[in-house]
Amino acid sequence: MLEVDNIVVGYGPIEALRGLSLRVSEGEIVTAIGANGAGKSTLLMTVSGVLRPRAGEIRFLGRRIDSVAPYAIVKAGISQVPEGRRVFAQLTVEENLRAGALTRADRQEVPKDRDWIYALFPRLAERSAQLAGTLSGGEQQMLAIGRGLMARPTLLLLDEPSMGLAPMMVATIFSILREISRRGVTILLVEQNAHMALELATRGYVIESGRIVLDGPSADLAGDPRIMEAYLGKTHAPRMAN
Repeated sequence: MLEVDNIVVGYGPIEALRGLSLRVSEGEIVTAIGANGAGKSTLLMTVSGVLRPRAGEIRFLGRRIDSVAPYAIVKAGISQVPEGRRVFAQLTVEENLRAGALTRADRQEVPKDRDWIYALFPRLAERSAQLAGTLSGGEQQMLAIGRGLMARPTLLLLDEPSMGLAPMMVATIFSILREISRRGVTILLVEQNAHMALELATRGYVIESGRIVLDGPSADLAGDPRIMEAYLGKTHAPRMAN
């Protein structure tokens, strides 16, 4: 579904991604893990068209998208849930969800998808008329994911969904991501919480200093001594509900 080939992305003279390549197949959950500043968010912003690569190619469903406008990439089927949630604080929950569907032509289907979001996240249904800026951090993360899904993507990009959340809320969010995957949405997840990311994903990539240094099945990465020492440590995060 997604092919990233040897991309180079920079901020001024600084190269944040240096010949990075990865693949995401339809139906997969793929994670990219790495330390803060490794280039994970830059990768997602480049796939979604916010940043342009200086070299390399990005293809989605066989079509090059590395020079396509962000709104057109959303219409093509890629939606990003940004780091830090970035909900529209002065809009209600309902209005935030409607905003996520603005690129869609099938307006008659929008209420059905909104109802699905409310079923996934009952707290949002309870707070549909509440201003998004007054929600808790976990509720805002739910809203950000719901808003991303309202575009009806075939590929969902998630940037650090566990950031700043309590462990039990992280477990809840990741369990819902598994349900979203069961509904046919392919997921590319970038995370610092390597425990949860590798437990959720089928395959993983490890990014260091803008390059892929390891990749493979998540179970293999989770058991790799280098990954355990660098990212997993000796403690374990809460497991997801099945």
